[in-house]
Amino acid sequence: MFVRTKKIKGQRYAYLVKNKWVKGKVKQQVKGYLGKVFSPEKTSQTPFHEHYSNYEKIDSKEMIKDVVKLELVNHGFAIIDDRTLSKEDVVVDVAKCKVKTKNGKDAVLMLNDAFLHNKNMKNLVNFKKSTEEEDTPGQKLATAFSDAGINVEKEIFVELYKRIYL
Repeated sequence: MFVRTKKIKGQRYAYLVKNKWVKGKVKQQVKGYLGKVFSPEKTSQTPFHEHYSNYEKIDSKEMIKDVVKLELVNHGFAIIDDRTLSKEDVVVDVAKCKVKTKNGKDAVLMLNDAFLHNKNMKNLVNFKKSTEEEDTPGQKLATAFSDAGINVEKEIFVELYKRIYL
């Protein structure tokens, strides 16, 4: 599945789409509406270890949440409390894996040429090793970050990989 955007009255909206073969042709099947798309500009590039110095003491799930929070901070989001960040009309609750507008509607953030939305943030934050053999474990973890538009430093990625897979 992938995200497709559609422009309606000058505003972009995102949909989760799956390709499906029908009578020898590929048809796109919309699986769900994801929300209005917001594209915050990257305003800084703070390294993870400068922002979170004692990450050795937290588990992989909390570390992933901190990586997501830092990416949002690097895109100009303000930290409201330990779990919530905000910028203009968008509020992100990292603990609940929710990206919403201030009026409570689902939203999607375009970060680093990918889309962060409720579903892929939940998949990333709750990432667990799989018994499936289709990709290497490192590829699955890297894809989860990439699909959500989250840049993660090599050192932090390796540390997360060790915590999850070893």
